Amino acid sequence: TETEQATTYDTSAFTKVKAQDLEKLSKKDTIIVWIGRQGCGFCSQYVPTITSIGEKLDEPIYYLDLADIFDFSTNPVTILDEEAYDLLVNFKTDGDNEGVMKEFGATPMTLVIKKNKIVGNYVGAYDEATALEILEDEGFKQK
Repeated sequence: TETEQATTYDTSAFTKVKAQDLEKLSKKDTIIVWIGRQGCGFCSQYVPTITSIGEKLDEPIYYLDLADIFDFSTNPVTILDEEAYDLLVNFKTDGDNEGVMKEFGATPMTLVIKKNKIVGNYVGAYDEATALEILEDEGFKQK
């Protein structure tokens, strides 16, 4: 589709992480992880929203690029990093988020991870008010 045309975006406002970092980062703190990929038009549209959310919540937004895990230039798409893929699709969830990683690969995906468990999520380029409401329901407060 037109929105899915090749698009690059600036990720400098985010802390780039690998899947292997998520358990350590979420061990003590509740973290927000945005999963995107360069070339995703919806991700490009979402950048201003998630950047503003990070500022309003005064929270780091961790960014995981799916292009580090998958090769999107192949048909079918191939997995580049089996360890990262396995970690993500098998990530623990609370009861409300069971099955969320079945949508893994849909971008943008925003996860809330607490004590090595996904406790909140949404998939898509939500508007700022809706995204903030979801994150506030997970305990984040605007500054």
